[in-house]
Amino acid sequence: MLMHSVLTKNVKLKQMFTIKNIPKARKRSHKDYLWDSIYDLRKDITNYVLTCRAKEKKINVKKLNHKAELIIKYSDKLRKFETQPTLR
Repeated sequence: MLMHSVLTKNVKLKQMFTIKNIPKARKRSHKDYLWDSIYDLRKDITNYVLTCRAKEKKINVKKLNHKAELIIKYSDKLRKFETQPTLR
C-alpha cells in the first residue's frame, strides 16, 4: 500500500513537470518572487523611515534611493511578464 502511494506521487510529479509545464511553472514562481521582493522592499522603506522619525535620526537617502530603484526594476520586469505570451 505504501509503495503504491509513493509510485502515484512520482507519476503525478512527472506529469506536473512535463516539458510544456516547466516554462509556466518557472514563470509563475518568478512572478511570485518579484511580487514578494517588491512588498518586502516597500515594507523595509516604510519601517526605516518610521523608525528614523521615531528616534529622530537622519534618514539615509542613498539607502532609500537604492531600494526605490530596485522596486522600479522589479515592477518593469513584472510589466514585461504581463505583455509576453505564455509558451505552450
